Amino acid sequence: GQLAGRRLVCGGEPLPPALARTLAASGGSLLNVYGPSETTIWSTSGPVPDEVVRVDVGRPIANTQVFVVDPDGRELPVGVQGELCIAGAGVALGYHNRPELTADRFRDHPAYGRHYRTGDLARLRPDGSVELLGRTDRQIKLRGHRIELGEVEAVLLDRPDVRDVAVVVVGRGGPDAALVAFVEPAQGAEGAEGGDGVAEVDTAGLTAHARSLLPSAAVPQEIVVLESLPTTANEKRDHLALTRLAEQRRSERSAAAGAGEASPEAQSGTAGRLLALWQSTLGRTDLGPHANFFDSGGHSLLGAQLVQRIEKTLGVPVRLADLFAHPTPLAMAEHLDPDAAAPSAPGN
Repeated sequence: GQLAGRRLVCGGEPLPPALARTLAASGGSLLNVYGPSETTIWSTSGPVPDEVVRVDVGRPIANTQVFVVDPDGRELPVGVQGELCIAGAGVALGYHNRPELTADRFRDHPAYGRHYRTGDLARLRPDGSVELLGRTDRQIKLRGHRIELGEVEAVLLDRPDVRDVAVVVVGRGGPDAALVAFVEPAQGAEGAEGGDGVAEVDTAGLTAHARSLLPSAAVPQEIVVLESLPTTANEKRDHLALTRLAEQRRSERSAAAGAGEASPEAQSGTAGRLLALWQSTLGRTDLGPHANFFDSGGHSLLGAQLVQRIEKTLGVPVRLADLFAHPTPLAMAEHLDPDAAAPSAPGN
């Protein structure tokens, strides 16, 4: 194509794997570069191979050193994640007329000298390359598990049908807190499904992909597909707007569940009674008898509540392990009462 034989350089924002694959297949040589403005301006660079598996930011450029520190500023060994710091000739003098901020972000190191604390989470690989993992200010604690939202986003981005993704938390601090992933589909090839050229996202496959690479606590309980993710005035992802949207969706579902807007399947039979419990526990009315509890927003704490409700409603003992083994209303009904007449209408 027109890019054959040219050198392509991408920077400024994380390079989505789908875009990297497109550019890598263009015939040009592709470099991915990284660096904050405070290090004027690129600090690392690395080639992107034709067969893109994971997009890296490469190694430090000339006259630049990188290292990773813990919250107390102690340097961490290779393979341990922490805050990425950049030293070398590109480090700026500081922020104009902002001495306090300059003192906070620009420091001195006994070996590397003056450096900039990027606020980016990273770890160094044995070959000297840098693996970025998100932002230090996007590290959360969810039901006792420390989760890097940027790392979750990086895993979800590693799918050809995903162009961009943003992960937010709803109900933070409460027992029903959950991760919600907003996904922007990749542009499909000509003739792809959907006349607008936007490829559909396989949300079930995306969840399975996340489960294969992330701890269970870091797998989003809900995946929402948007035509495009909202951005702030400086073209960054608007996580605040997405959090409000996620909270609004949850409130609307809870209100619908409270108003008794249950689906017709939840009227009779063991599976129907279980489906009603699935819906009320998760605050969702859009579930059917094949809905997987954990793929529909459930987690272990909500699961413990659900098994208690099952015992109270059906009068039979149920363990949390039973819910993991039989996570749908239909499967649980067959486990508890194999001879029960269960609804067979299709569900999520």
